[in-house]
Amino acid sequence: MIVVIPTIFESPYLTGMLDVIEDDSDVFNVVLVNNSTGPKKSLREDMPLHTAMARLKANGRILVLNTNGMSIYSAWNIGIQMGDAEDEFVAVLNDDLVLQPGSLAAAKAAFDFPCPESKEWGLIGLNYFEPNRQVDATAPVREVIGTYRTRGFGGFAFVLPPDSPFADEEYRWWYGDDDLGERIKATGRKLGLAYGAPVDHPAPGTSSAKFPRPPEDYQHDLDRFRRIWPDAP
Repeated sequence: MIVVIPTIFESPYLTGMLDVIEDDSDVFNVVLVNNSTGPKKSLREDMPLHTAMARLKANGRILVLNTNGMSIYSAWNIGIQMGDAEDEFVAVLNDDLVLQPGSLAAAKAAFDFPCPESKEWGLIGLNYFEPNRQVDATAPVREVIGTYRTRGFGGFAFVLPPDSPFADEEYRWWYGDDDLGERIKATGRKLGLAYGAPVDHPAPGTSSAKFPRPPEDYQHDLDRFRRIWPDAP
């Protein structure tokens, strides 16, 4: 599995995420997409984040890509392209999550329900709504119709199979996850949430608060989504 995390290296949760990912033997590459603008900050060697990154680097499991304000959806597509090239699943994660050990593995395993040959699922989200739910082995995943707005998958934590559609990079900030969900459904595959893949998103909206988007960006994205997918939820 490849993990892609867009980041500006200011989230207090990123270190903990990397610690959990380091212990996941199924993850062979972590791609940190530095999409901050301006000069890139250096991490002091005594910082926990530097230490966590150094451990992954020592095992050849981390790649840091410096960009100049690359959009979040362009960052997603880097991971999607790598997953397709390597025939690997791709986990797309925000940098402000509390990731539980085993969550990524559980999300990946959900693609095999009800059997590996079915290939029914085009996206599996980590479970934000019911993190303490007891997992029923006969139904480890529930189908959803869209994103967080409809109690579906969160654009902050989901897993894709190797042959996933790309995200639409014309979206400026909103509705790109909704659009990706519709693209996947258009291929005949389903969207799901894995009960056994708990995740917490304790500080949603931090990036928006730090870098406020103008109202016209929201309207642009809403208009684009409704124009392309007029019947979407």
